[in-house]
Amino acid sequence: MSGSNHESAKTNFNILMIGPSGSGKTVYLAALWKKLNVPARGNLDFYLSLPDQQEKINILNKIYETVAFESEWPPGTANVSAWSFDCRVRKNDGKTVKALTFNYLDYAGGNFGGYADVDQEVQKAIRNADGYLVLVDGLRLLQLHQGKKPGVKWAVQFGSTVIPPLLQDATKPTQFVISKWDVLQSAGLSLEDCKRLLFTKIREVSEFVRPLVEEAMMKGDRKASIRVYPVSSVGENFAWYDESNDAMHKNEEVFPEPFNVECPLTSLIPLYIEQQMSAAREEKKRAIEAQMKLGNRPELDLEGGIRVGMKKGFDGLAQLPFAGALFKWAGEGIGGDAERQHAERVRTHEASLQEILKQQGAISDQLRAQQYCCDMFLKGMHTFEAMNPECLVTIRDLPS
Repeated sequence: MSGSNHESAKTNFNILMIGPSGSGKTVYLAALWKKLNVPARGNLDFYLSLPDQQEKINILNKIYETVAFESEWPPGTANVSAWSFDCRVRKNDGKTVKALTFNYLDYAGGNFGGYADVDQEVQKAIRNADGYLVLVDGLRLLQLHQGKKPGVKWAVQFGSTVIPPLLQDATKPTQFVISKWDVLQSAGLSLEDCKRLLFTKIREVSEFVRPLVEEAMMKGDRKASIRVYPVSSVGENFAWYDESNDAMHKNEEVFPEPFNVECPLTSLIPLYIEQQMSAAREEKKRAIEAQMKLGNRPELDLEGGIRVGMKKGFDGLAQLPFAGALFKWAGEGIGGDAERQHAERVRTHEASLQEILKQQGAISDQLRAQQYCCDMFLKGMHTFEAMNPECLVTIRDLPS
């Protein structure tokens, strides 16, 4: 790779976490940190760090300790909270290399009363975001299913306050993160049940995702970049709901074991990259058509269909070998053969991981670390979708 490509590669990804007060954003962030602050061999052979931010490390550790050991829950975000996590990978020699940076912004849900009330900092974060994590309160979703007043009230507020600000740029990869999945699971609700509630009961949500889903359907691919992830920041049997005072209580004998908390964050990266590739292909196609109208025969420098038309600032990352696999994946449909191919990926996942692990010895700089890290993200996303195909949002999930 040339030095200029290295310098121009995109290494910072802006992630916006958005959700109303009480949905679990603060606990989710602490659980994400707890899950990813030490590299784990295998599926999660990368980790997050907060360089030179000991005060923020202490805050996250304190939040998690409060969740695990105190009778009360930690307070929600008091104001806009910005975090800059380095994503690092470990080489065979034990040393680590920085691959990417996640600029993670969490706003104070209690201060959010609609688009007009969003302050300039959050509006700027929405415009600059590379992807959205929209946190859906699983407990309120259950109450909506049961027809109870707290759930109905939450649904009205969610649709009127959370979604409208995102319409500034509704084309960005979006993950709906259903928190408190342990509560929903205990009540017997499936992910399909929750999608049906989310998209049929909250009109603003379905209208937000509809244009992207329809575009994906017409093109026969999965560019909608919309997923619904079931997540628990505490794990099974740790908390229980007390209907008498509308509060979640803890089981002191159970230790929190978060699950799926990393999936929404890491899958945003390959979805964002695929979206940029798609835009570049369309731009190149329009340029070729314009040249042909003028009677010219444009020169093509396709190099496997990866590098052409890439925006400046994206060239370095786009040239990485994993992008070729991503291009192949991006052209597949969302049903039939795609499901079979996903199942095949699951069967070969362990072999693929072993192959990736061998790459560790070749990690010598940030660009190589990006390749390795994004490969892990992509394969992890493939595997999760193969095992949970209902996480994908299709036109069938939306009301007619």
